[in-house]
Amino acid sequence: MGTFASGAAPEPGDHVIPHASIVLPCFNEEDHVLLEIERICGAMHQSGISHELLAIDDRYVLQVLRMVMHFDPLNVLMPPALFLFALGFGKGIYDIVVHPLQFANDTILIFVTGMILASMALLADLTVRSRADP
Repeated sequence: MGTFASGAAPEPGDHVIPHASIVLPCFNEEDHVLLEIERICGAMHQSGISHELLAIDDRYVLQVLRMVMHFDPLNVLMPPALFLFALGFGKGIYDIVVHPLQFANDTILIFVTGMILASMALLADLTVRSRADP
């Protein structure tokens, strides 16, 4: 809902370009949404800044992600795992060239995170395949 800087509501024909856009994720938050909307709108009205408030129920995105993970977890988890693995490997080579025989802690963390994520992808794929077999 947009308001003018004075806090007055716009007339039906007026178009207000908000100075602030507020996104309120509200998945599984039915009990708290109205209270949060009132609190945010009250604070914005007091500030005098024109605004819009978008309450987003992101259930659909989560359902799609769950379905993809249920049927094909490798396509979800393996690309970020390979990216982290390659990034850690590349940064490890850079560390060896710049600081002979020394790795930075973040290099090891990136590399290991990629390996763990890849392992989780393989384990999830194995789980999905074992469910599919009668």
